Amino acid sequence: MSQEELWEHIWEADADPFSNVIRMHISSLRRKLRERLGHDPIETKIGRGYRLNEEAAL
Repeated sequence: MSQEELWEHIWEADADPFSNVIRMHISSLRRKLRERLGHDPIETKIGRGYRLNEEAAL
């Protein structure tokens, strides 16, 4: 899922699309998942967005 798709579905239309808020939330989510699962199941696909690695999630 791209940052643009996340932005369109989660934040209000008047929010600043150039903010780094999505990256900050992904970073926080990754930290919490590493603490809980012992690894990070979120993959960054450069130029495309984020993906949940199902194999790593199992």
